[in-house]
Amino acid sequence: MDNSSEATRVEAGAGMLDDMSPCWFTKVSLEKLNMASFCNCVAGQLYGTYDKGFIALGLDLYLELEYGFDSSTDPDFLTPYWRREIEARLVAVANQEALESERV
Repeated sequence: MDNSSEATRVEAGAGMLDDMSPCWFTKVSLEKLNMASFCNCVAGQLYGTYDKGFIALGLDLYLELEYGFDSSTDPDFLTPYWRREIEARLVAVANQEALESERV
């Protein structure tokens, strides 16, 4: 587990999205994911553009950093952290579906 501040912030952002829209991660293309892109970042893919996502999520300058949607240096630096969060959720869903299909 990565204990960096970036990982912690992205975990917080993913958790916020979990609370707001539990299946958000199924709507994000890992192939396109690029946190430096206004359209291909997590917020951009979920809400159309980073700015629309920023508004929909109720983020301000401080919160966008705290929730891992932006970085004070290079937003693309956050891409692998978001990728890891999304992949973990996709694996958990696949495992849950496999368990449920075994019960049938």
